[in-house]
This record gives sequence, C-alpha cells and structure tokens, in this order.
Amino acid sequence: MGNVMLDSEFMAGEPDLRDVLADPLVRAVMRRDGVTEATLKEVVRHYRQSVLRRTARLAKRDTEQRLELR
Repeated sequence: MGNVMLDSEFMAGEPDLRDVLADPLVRAVMRRDGVTEATLKEVVRHYRQSVLRRTARLAKRDTEQRLELR
C-alpha cells in the first residue's frame, strides 16, 4: 500500500492525519460509513501523489516557459 505521510508537512494548515484519526467523531462517522483506517490512508496517499504529480508538471511547465523567454 505504500507509506502515507502522517504529518502536516504536506499541506500547511491541515490537521495531522493522526489527530484526525484520533478524533472520536471522525471514528464514529468512519464506522457509520464503513470506512476503515487503511482505506482512508490509501485515499490520502493516492490524493497526495496526484497533487504532487500535478505540482511537478506545473513547475516543469513554468520552468520551460521561463527558459523560452531568455
């Protein structure tokens, strides 16, 4: 399944995933919806990878455009 970044380094201002998972209300909603901790971590990992790929593409495009202006 891969490692899930469990700290708030990824998104400034976002709560730490460990803190979210420790919240009894979050656990109650997860239980009601049939969402396991493993499933939630996988969704977060997938989303994080998607955001990082998009960010890398945009940074590459920006760098290429700057080089064309020289």
